[in-house]
Amino acid sequence: MMVVGIVAQILVYGFLGLGHALLGIGFGFILFFPIYAFGYMGAGDVKLLMAVGAFVGWKLVLVAAIISIIVGGIFALIETAYRGRLFYVLKRTFYVVRALVLPGLVPEPLKIDESRKFAFGLCIAASLVVIGYMQITGRAMW
Repeated sequence: MMVVGIVAQILVYGFLGLGHALLGIGFGFILFFPIYAFGYMGAGDVKLLMAVGAFVGWKLVLVAAIISIIVGGIFALIETAYRGRLFYVLKRTFYVVRALVLPGLVPEPLKIDESRKFAFGLCIAASLVVIGYMQITGRAMW
């Protein structure tokens, strides 16, 4: 998909499109690779955002990343509340933030439950729907 995005950019914008596509790929990598490196996201999600960047360029890949993180956060809150674990998660988050603010405190390492992972690609896709809707209706600020 990255190659198709690069070719599409070149066909539409010429040589300038190549720069837009490569910057979009680079920004997609820079934005999501650290999340992958810490184990909170799969490599496929990083590659998907890079492919999106090839199609939309660096400005919109940044917007797509922000919107997808917001959508993912909303989904995680709903799922956590549905499973009755919202208070536990909020308490753990408070302990982590407190340990970051107060020197000398060491938070417990976060335990990642592999069975509770979800396909973040759906959040990236939802972000593209939001971006498309905002552009079609003239509400886009970019």
